Amino acid sequence: MTSMITFPLEWPIAETRIPERQTRPVLSIVVATYNRTAEMTMAVESICDQIDESLSEKVEVIVSDNASSPEHQTAIRDLSIRYPDLVYYFNSMNGDADLQWLTAPHRARGEWVWLFGDDDLLAPGGVTHVVNRLEMDRPFFLTLNRCVVDNDLKNLLSTSKHNVPSKNLDSFIELTKYIGIDQITFITSQIYNTDIARQIDTNAYYLRRSGFAQVAYYVEAFSDLPSAYDATVFVIHRWQPDAHEKHAFQFRHLSICLPRYIAFARDRAGLPADIMERLGGGKSIGQDRFQNLTYVDYLFHYLLATIANINIDPADWDFLEAEAQYWRADRQRDLHEARMLDEALAALRENIGVKKLEIEQIQNQTGVPDALKRLALAAPCHELSQLEQSYFAKAHDAIDVSRRRYS
Repeated sequence: MTSMITFPLEWPIAETRIPERQTRPVLSIVVATYNRTAEMTMAVESICDQIDESLSEKVEVIVSDNASSPEHQTAIRDLSIRYPDLVYYFNSMNGDADLQWLTAPHRARGEWVWLFGDDDLLAPGGVTHVVNRLEMDRPFFLTLNRCVVDNDLKNLLSTSKHNVPSKNLDSFIELTKYIGIDQITFITSQIYNTDIARQIDTNAYYLRRSGFAQVAYYVEAFSDLPSAYDATVFVIHRWQPDAHEKHAFQFRHLSICLPRYIAFARDRAGLPADIMERLGGGKSIGQDRFQNLTYVDYLFHYLLATIANINIDPADWDFLEAEAQYWRADRQRDLHEARMLDEALAALRENIGVKKLEIEQIQNQTGVPDALKRLALAAPCHELSQLEQSYFAKAHDAIDVSRRRYS
């Protein structure tokens, strides 16, 4: 028996609160949340406390909850009492982050939609600044600079992600060249035209779920439309520098999944075959260091970081090698070398596993004197040590190459 897929726009809603409005807002801010009550409350307060009489007709705030606990949903209802214009949707089932960004434009009533993470914050003055920028320049896509703090809001990790001025650009592709694709991966910094976003097939992207599929969605929707970067820092991004498992997961999705989705968006929108070389690949952009990097460089940066943690499926390598025909020649060679390195690391991992099992079997032998066990363990332990040293050296090489070629 096959399971039925519930698509985003058919997703069941358990409860809603949608106060009437007389006019269409300029901006809908959609706070996507799931069971982070304290963080969600701070996020909503940081936005709603800025909406005075001059902004009440221009801005709506929507809380979109992914079937959280009763206590979390009670906190949202309490916020709606404090802020009478607050809209909320309670999904009857958890649809993960993909459901949130795919449904946001369809729940928003504003001309622009801003999906806001429930653990991020907005500094005072941010709402007014953004509304003024949208009304003045009317970009189809606007990305906002940000500062970075730790999860406890105790340490400021970066006062500004980028060090270049605000700028209007002719297209989304030109925007990525100016500010880098990494900036676009952070959901809370992206604001875009609601009506254009509604034209994209949500079902197609929901079937290609990952942590960064929304970037390909932006490429399809806005690739040739006027876009803008705003350098003023109002967005406060919480980040966990020591969440190594989470980062490793993100590296894999950035280097393996996202290229597939960008190729998917390219084919749907009829974009140039070499779109990955046309998109900009920078991370933290500074005026003193112009980064003439493409998305392919960015992909390699995380591909090598992924290799250092896990081996990559041969089917993913086959896809990348097929795409490499559209990349510059040096990157085609680099990809072949990366695959060889990945295969070498995979073999080392397998040998390490075999050797650890051999050692465990010797240790678990019964009726064997400890002295004989130690003697039997000497050779396999030495071999394991050599294998691990070789493995870590190769993994370090991958990281080192990633840093040198990316910078």
